[in-house]
Amino acid sequence: MIVVLAFAMACGGGATATPTTPDATTAPPPTATFPAPETHTPIPAAAETATPVAMPEETGMFMLRAPEADPKYGGLLRTAGLSESAHFDIHQASSYAFIFPQINRYDQLVRYDPFEIGLSVVIPDLAHSWDISDDELTYTFHLREGVTWHDGTPFTSADVKATFDRVVDPPQGVVMIRADLFEAVESITTPDDYTVEFKLRSPRGFFLNALALGWSTIEQKAALEEWNGDLKRARDRPGTGAFKFVSYAPGEVWVHEKNEDYWNPDLPYVDEINLFVAESDTPTGAIFLAGQADFASSIGTIAYNEAQNKPGLNVALHPHPMMGAVWINQEREAWQNPKVRKAMHLVTDYFAMSDATRDMAPLPVEGWLVTADVHWQEYFETAQNEPGWRRPTDEDIAEAQRLMAEAGYADGIKDVDFLVRSSEWMTTMAPLVQRWLKEYLNIDSTIRTQPSAVSFEDIHRGEFDITINATSLNLPIVQSYWAMVFRTDGSQNFGKFSNAEFDENFQMILEESDPEKIKELIYKGVEILDEEVPMLTAVGISITVGWTDRLKGADYTLRRSAYENLRFDHVWLDK
Repeated sequence: MIVVLAFAMACGGGATATPTTPDATTAPPPTATFPAPETHTPIPAAAETATPVAMPEETGMFMLRAPEADPKYGGLLRTAGLSESAHFDIHQASSYAFIFPQINRYDQLVRYDPFEIGLSVVIPDLAHSWDISDDELTYTFHLREGVTWHDGTPFTSADVKATFDRVVDPPQGVVMIRADLFEAVESITTPDDYTVEFKLRSPRGFFLNALALGWSTIEQKAALEEWNGDLKRARDRPGTGAFKFVSYAPGEVWVHEKNEDYWNPDLPYVDEINLFVAESDTPTGAIFLAGQADFASSIGTIAYNEAQNKPGLNVALHPHPMMGAVWINQEREAWQNPKVRKAMHLVTDYFAMSDATRDMAPLPVEGWLVTADVHWQEYFETAQNEPGWRRPTDEDIAEAQRLMAEAGYADGIKDVDFLVRSSEWMTTMAPLVQRWLKEYLNIDSTIRTQPSAVSFEDIHRGEFDITINATSLNLPIVQSYWAMVFRTDGSQNFGKFSNAEFDENFQMILEESDPEKIKELIYKGVEILDEEVPMLTAVGISITVGWTDRLKGADYTLRRSAYENLRFDHVWLDK
């Protein structure tokens, strides 16, 4: 069995799962801290959990509620943050700008408990319970009855099947960003209207966690049929969630209202959510400090520090399961030679990029493994002193120039399209990369800045030579994020990197159950990536969030992922 890192899960021979706390021996993931810019102290790795344990029999149908004894109903919840969506299909999206404004319309089969630290406890959502077979190949979910879509039609197992059939086998032209997590699914069946069964080809220890991700929203079968499996333009389609879509004014505000017919009779507490659209950290932080938002995401380092000295304001730092990088489009001839890519890697000063943005967001240098990975600290303690990851030396620059000459580019490369997403830290880093490539390798680029949502569309179409951007990752384990970013045809392999040796080694990682052998294979994969350099993996990311004292029903210091627990069904306002 693959051991899932930093997560507690439910499984066991025929056991019916209900919410539970982690094993007492399992340490929670640590709270992220700002590394000292001058020393770049490694962020502690997340603790490794025990293997999944069986859950006790359910004693009553679980319903989520606020933890306080007497939560208040009513009021307008004001939020702010990155939320300029280019389309409306969460399953085809990979940016916070999509999930933050849209998640409250939808439910999932299961979800993470918002009142437990990190992503440590999976609780019921549209499924009130579930069974896992002894061989861990069959997951059977028992669905709530009486749930309706926002258009009044009943929710059934057919909707669940249609949702994940699309993930496993998407229509032509539809890109399922998290398909890698579900590639082991062999079949999905519906014995009746309120039972759905997933059969896997081989065990996946993280399968329940994949379903609990906020991205794994359940879609209406009728809507999928109406839009031919592509929901990008289906702005106001129905969900089953605690809030209904009212309006969206691009660049201004999203409005959602309370679902009076929600299946959980206690939720939601607030009457309306207004989400003010902000493209970057500085305006979001200004909105929060001015008292115009009860919750704000990505407020930036300056607002984060200032808010700590303001009565009534609270802040937290959430590790972002994301990889910030310069993707290199290997469908274009100049970038197909790994010597060119390695030369670019050798002259890039990742620590200078991190230093330049320390007032915007905490962006630690991470390498080929993300900081939340249990193997990261040991790996990067060595890697940070090696050519490519260390600050470039004269020897590194000379080697880079030699590689360019060997590749046939001694005179450099002209007319390079450098696509940059209009996030503050990205627009700050891009000129640095542009200067190093020009100064040391005579790679002459023109920066083309696009809004976040538009840049993702250009990236998916391959309309760039190099691009600085960031992509969300599903789970902080190599089995998940290497599949997405580095494997041939990975859902977020935007540079179209393809290496048969890497793919073969990665498949061995997927099929291996011995942790020591997995570690050995991971380091072999690192060696391949060091030589092939699929992209310039710049930084990891943490998100600064803020909320007011009057926002109750949530403790955002418990969150260990910026993408999770974004639903506001359980929060209330102490008016």
